[in-house]
Amino acid sequence: MADDPEATFDSSEQPAVMSEAETIAFLRESGVAPLDIQNWKPGQPVLYVFPERFRADDAILSRRRVDQNPLNLRSVPLHKRPTIARVDCPSELRRSLPSDEQVSFEDYVLVNEGGRIDYFVIDQKTKRPRIVRSTVGVDFVYDVRPKTLFAAADLLFPRGENL
Repeated sequence: MADDPEATFDSSEQPAVMSEAETIAFLRESGVAPLDIQNWKPGQPVLYVFPERFRADDAILSRRRVDQNPLNLRSVPLHKRPTIARVDCPSELRRSLPSDEQVSFEDYVLVNEGGRIDYFVIDQKTKRPRIVRSTVGVDFVYDVRPKTLFAAADLLFPRGENL
């Protein structure tokens, strides 16, 4: 059964979470490898660090395919907005093309066709990732930069529980 992408996130209290730059530094310090884009294969899990601007009230987290509305985080408290996603089985990672709808600031397009996505925050003090949301059955298209893509690190960012 598909998870409702507009559903409420976990409501428990959470201290301040890492920014984009802090998350990238944390991944590097933790030994998580940047994604080898040239050798990436469809279905290979990917970690995607969200740009800081995606955490704003009016930000659109991703585009969706077909007739689905964009996912935004307006109703989610700032300290619960995810900073990183584990895309379990992306179907495509390619260079952006001039014809790509809405692409104006990123180099690549990461496509997820209904596969599982687990969203995490990382506590600034404890440096512990915490899953805040999971989706499955929804098509997402992320406009991404190479520096925000990392190989999956299942010990730090494990696949969430079955939905």
